[in-house]
Amino acid sequence: MGNPGQYYGDKRIIERQYQTSKQWLGLVTKSNPTNIINRGLSDHESLTKKPSAPMVTPLYYQSAKMLAKMADILGVKEHAEKYEVLSGKIKTAYNDNFFDADSGKCSPGTQSSQSFALFSDILPKEQRRSALKYLLDDISKHDDHLTTGIFGTRYMLELLSQEGFGQTAYDIVNQRTFPGWGHMLENGATTLWEHWKYSDNTFSHNHPMFGSVSQWFYNWLGGIGPHPDAIGFDRIIIRPQIPDDLQWVNCSYDSIRGKITSNWRKTDNSIIMDIEIPANTVATVYLPCSKPETIKENNISANQVPGVEFVRCENNASIYNIQSGAYHFALPYMVSSCSLAPKDELFNKFENPPAEAKPFVRWWWGEDSWVEKAKTDAKAKAIVERCQHRPKEELYDLRKDPFEMNNLAGNPKSSQLLKSLKKQLAEWCKTQGDKLALEHLTEQGTEGGTANRAL
Repeated sequence: MGNPGQYYGDKRIIERQYQTSKQWLGLVTKSNPTNIINRGLSDHESLTKKPSAPMVTPLYYQSAKMLAKMADILGVKEHAEKYEVLSGKIKTAYNDNFFDADSGKCSPGTQSSQSFALFSDILPKEQRRSALKYLLDDISKHDDHLTTGIFGTRYMLELLSQEGFGQTAYDIVNQRTFPGWGHMLENGATTLWEHWKYSDNTFSHNHPMFGSVSQWFYNWLGGIGPHPDAIGFDRIIIRPQIPDDLQWVNCSYDSIRGKITSNWRKTDNSIIMDIEIPANTVATVYLPCSKPETIKENNISANQVPGVEFVRCENNASIYNIQSGAYHFALPYMVSSCSLAPKDELFNKFENPPAEAKPFVRWWWGEDSWVEKAKTDAKAKAIVERCQHRPKEELYDLRKDPFEMNNLAGNPKSSQLLKSLKKQLAEWCKTQGDKLALEHLTEQGTEGGTANRAL
């Protein structure tokens, strides 16, 4: 949750509004002693059911967290602690009443309810992936169309992009059929409608109801945003997501520090990124390429350019800190550079796939020993049958999904499969002369963590 200080460095608006906000939240708390909100607007104009209790309670939680942050900014520590305690009570009440940990369902199990819970961060951290999978499955059932209202739409696009499913968010935004912005355009709209469906006598045809997509354009296609620790945009994030069939983006934002520019375009085999950072600021830039040695800035290796500091590789991106100035980056083009995590491979669209299927989707379907195992093992057979379509080059990238590795390693049967897998993979990499993949295996086995110990 952001605050005005990130954008303008001015906390006077918080000082002016804090007392009113505190009084309002006090009234809400007094009126709802069970920490569940039973009345409220919910996700207005959602196309699915939207009961207040499971939908508005995450907003109550969000409000308590906001007040805690405001109090902390103003130095009122006892208030900050009070609202943190309140948010904890709301979180417990919500999860006890509305979240099914086994399925990942956030009642009533709609795109809106899943997005409210995930965006507000009201779920236990270890359960976020199951809730996200439930959301992705629902999006798939609706043929990559949304069913959300004014709040859920913003939350869903944002959290999909945050979680590495920017391509899915882009596919939703780019639909030309009902419901969506494209449907409005196809039916002659020149301004945003109040409702997803056309109305001849009830709803407005000039309404900012679903304008949150514009913010998504700036934050995720252009990739411009304040750093979480920014004060008046003195620290900037540039993190564009690059959908498969989008060829270019020109994006700029006039911050209080000056214009920030993030433009990118695709060529036959590369992505060109032109970035401008205003004076007296610094930026953290996520370049969608996992091989920093291949990235150039004005035809010079980026690692050798003054003012450009390599930080790390993370989720298929090379991360740099850069000083103010203009930069011209060139990097190899990777399909699905939009994703900060593996695209649909993380949660494939097969119905009820066994947990063990996911890593083998990438690493092992083609090996004879695994195919032999399928002759006597029903799960192995299902894995092989479902993974025949995967390209060989995806077989051994162990770095793609550490969450999944940890999840599998917690299951004794999965752990045994992973141990066997690593041993066989190492032998296979040796026979292929693939030193880089072998190094990845070695790194994964020595960096610590549950999954690595299991391997």
